[in-house]
Amino acid sequence: MYSRRCMFAVLLGIGICASGAWGRTLRIVSYNIDCEDESSDNNITGATHSLPTVVQAIGLHHIGSNAQPVDVMSCEELNSTTLANFVAQLNIIYGAGTYAFDPTTDPNTGGGPDGLIYRTNTVQVVSARALPTGQTVLLQSNATYTSAHSPGGGVNGVTRAPMVYQLRPVGFGPSDDFYFYVSHARSTSDDSVGDARYAEAQEVRSDAKYKLPAGAHIIYGGDWNLFSGSGENAYKCLTGQTTSDGINWSDSSAIWANTNQTQGYDPTSKTTPPTITTWANVSGDNAPYLYDDATYGLTSRIDIQLPNAPMFAVYNSQGGVQLAPDTLDPFDTSNFPSAQYPYAFEVFGNNGTTPENGISSNPNNHSLDDLTNTVPNAATVYNDLEELGSGSSFTGSDHYPVVGDYNIGRTAQSVQTVFIILEENQNWASISGNAACPYINNGLLPNSSYALQYYNPPGIHPSLPNYLWLEAGTNFGILADGDALTYHESTTNHLVTLLKNAGISWTSFQEGITGTTCPLTDSGQYAAKHNPMVHFDDVTNTNNTGSTYCISNVRPYTELATDLASNTVTRYNFIVPNLCDDMHGNTGCLTGNALLTAGDTWLSNTVAEIVGSQAYSNNGVIFVTWDEGEGEDGPIGMIVLSPLAKGGGYANSLHYTHSSTLLTMQEIFN
Repeated sequence: MYSRRCMFAVLLGIGICASGAWGRTLRIVSYNIDCEDESSDNNITGATHSLPTVVQAIGLHHIGSNAQPVDVMSCEELNSTTLANFVAQLNIIYGAGTYAFDPTTDPNTGGGPDGLIYRTNTVQVVSARALPTGQTVLLQSNATYTSAHSPGGGVNGVTRAPMVYQLRPVGFGPSDDFYFYVSHARSTSDDSVGDARYAEAQEVRSDAKYKLPAGAHIIYGGDWNLFSGSGENAYKCLTGQTTSDGINWSDSSAIWANTNQTQGYDPTSKTTPPTITTWANVSGDNAPYLYDDATYGLTSRIDIQLPNAPMFAVYNSQGGVQLAPDTLDPFDTSNFPSAQYPYAFEVFGNNGTTPENGISSNPNNHSLDDLTNTVPNAATVYNDLEELGSGSSFTGSDHYPVVGDYNIGRTAQSVQTVFIILEENQNWASISGNAACPYINNGLLPNSSYALQYYNPPGIHPSLPNYLWLEAGTNFGILADGDALTYHESTTNHLVTLLKNAGISWTSFQEGITGTTCPLTDSGQYAAKHNPMVHFDDVTNTNNTGSTYCISNVRPYTELATDLASNTVTRYNFIVPNLCDDMHGNTGCLTGNALLTAGDTWLSNTVAEIVGSQAYSNNGVIFVTWDEGEGEDGPIGMIVLSPLAKGGGYANSLHYTHSSTLLTMQEIFN
């Protein structure tokens, strides 16, 4: 029962477990994986699975003292099949559903599109869009575009549309969103003077200035093909310097209509606060530890991550997602150059021990010494990094990945109000896809998170024992239905009493009761077996219909709307329809699909009232489930809707029961 403590909530995207390491640091990778250039995904799907092995190794590798799986990875040079193939291989390693890719199309006209892979239980994609192509890409404050500056007289304009992803750590709110610009700028082969790269830099800077909210946390990443080094106009524009045409691109420059902090800072600058880095991709600059190109001959730094000021604690004390400090490198005993960064950022596989023009498998490469005895081990990873072969037989990539660890500087937003709604006796197969339930299938599921393998506890039937389980984690040996006069328990070890003792308010909203007595027995279409709280003596003063405590906490369903409107709703709300609205029915109720439609309509009205309330918008969560399977243990439905939830139709196939729900309530309310 307790083996999945907290997992139910995490996997559905409710951030109640953020004290765990998964919610505190994000490992973000930028990786040109060369698939489009080779017209093949063999480096992913081939026998060695070289790139999935590299990503697995990134998750084992220590940056400073931290090692954790990759949470976000931008990818460049993709084929149409690359992201799906990559995710499939990662999920073989980590488990089904662990990773997903964003399906937004990048309308790239050369070099292969860009894309994003993310870890589903740590990050959600809030939005994604492609930026314009062409020369008219410099956004103005009036929302119009003008031509980008092109001082070099060479090829200009943006042909490889950059992408921007709005990302949110799971369990955190909109204030902790960050934006990841992913680019694959033109290379020197068709942009020798750098005007096209400069145009792309102008485009992403102006997009950030005028389309993102003030205070936005931003990373400029990807393969920028900065073959001329830090003197390139593109790098200067991104980092707020003055370019060769005399334009000052700093945040405070008169070129901008606002002072929003959008200029990037280089985490390789070895300074605190970070500034810029100077390199020229030539032997004289003594900077091969910066280089990420190429794995078969180390010559250049062309892949970058440049966070803006809010992404650094030294510039921003308000928290959010920020590049982690790195003051301790226990696996680097020789103080290699990459260990001297004050931030948790590096080229994976190159810490300065590989000489210029060297290969990743160079015997002097000590950048992965912490992986000597892991699976995969360092020797395997060095070989998998290096690009070998071509076309359908190629492995590795010509680029090294660049990796940063980013802390989430705020405490996860906690759930404030719970609404749990109980329907009756329908297997999920009877609900999912059934035209008799249009709201659930067409309105609720596309916006929510839901479980595909949720069951009542094994062999626990009929209704009453399942309601008792949701309240107390046991059925007390009861395997029959009955009212509170027939079945009542003296224990105080159950949810609402624990809530009361912790000072947390609760209400059982029951359709069909009067609210003038404690409803111990059935009345009309109200069934006491569906009201677990009245089966406990400490709630009813031992079956006292006049119990003040019971009457004040067990209220008519009609009062839910009033409490929501006045914002006086309690923190835990157990909501039960009557027998004609709960999809199970009774004498005098509709039957068949008409009964399901009646329940679907009731649910639609109830959820709408809740979603429109302040209690819901202030980190509320709605759980919709069924008490038991019909003729078996399930699966039955479990649907979760919340501003904090992953939502968007997210589903998983992990096994859950009513124990998972009760444990989730314990986690929410501590």
